[in-house]
Amino acid sequence: MTDWLYPVGTDSANWGDTDPDGEPLEPVLLLSGEAADMWGKEKYGPGRRWRTSMQHPVELDDLVWVRENRPRSAVIGVGVVVSEPEWENRQYWFTLDFSSRECQDLAVTPLPLPLETPLRQMRRATTPELATIHQRVPDDRPSRASGHKRFLLRTRMVTQRQGQAAFRNMLLKAYEGRCAVTLSDVLATLQAAHIEPYDGAATNVVSNGLLLRADIHNLFDLGLLWLDDEYKVCLAGEIAKSQYRRLAGKAIELPKSRRHWPSRQRLKEHRDATAQRE
Repeated sequence: MTDWLYPVGTDSANWGDTDPDGEPLEPVLLLSGEAADMWGKEKYGPGRRWRTSMQHPVELDDLVWVRENRPRSAVIGVGVVVSEPEWENRQYWFTLDFSSRECQDLAVTPLPLPLETPLRQMRRATTPELATIHQRVPDDRPSRASGHKRFLLRTRMVTQRQGQAAFRNMLLKAYEGRCAVTLSDVLATLQAAHIEPYDGAATNVVSNGLLLRADIHNLFDLGLLWLDDEYKVCLAGEIAKSQYRRLAGKAIELPKSRRHWPSRQRLKEHRDATAQRE
């Protein structure tokens, strides 16, 4: 599996998207999902065909880091290859999935990326370039299931769809349709959060999950919010004085069945991982 850099820009021939009025479309609008929200998923949804004129095509599960050369000179998204490349008009065409939370985060807050060599067309990312990317996006971590290292982001993006709906339904039932932290009961905003990152069916169990409102889920995954051994909310310094400050020290709402309570061991591992990031 390979990591690629793909150059884009509103004036770039290898981007080539326009809005419904025919005006050049900012790439970040596609990668953040804003274009789909404004003009529909049929044309502007996360699954899109991309192209490369390289002799050697990309492969399934490769990661493609999208770098906007102008004006940002920054990575604005990341996609996983979800289709076999097809040779057409002397170019390879392939489909990328941009639906991950990591992609949306990069679209909102692009990652400045100095280049080792010019990026005029899609090419492999160099080791120093990947090192810069991985300061922001997690790199390898051990996989208990396989006993070897695998790229966490790739694993999540390729497999997070498998069993996710069923996992969410289990959490909705266990937490009676309310966010464990805020008690929000707006169904459309509630998400299934993994405590230990998804790594196959064994991690899709209620005790490895929390039903969280979307913004709380983001804070939990980013290590800005965590739970102590007494299931009380702790906040990172960056948000300690924000609108979330009222949540500090609050005990979460636990499921009625004790066997569905979040695993203390997994919560500790989440805290330890958060401490390492700091």
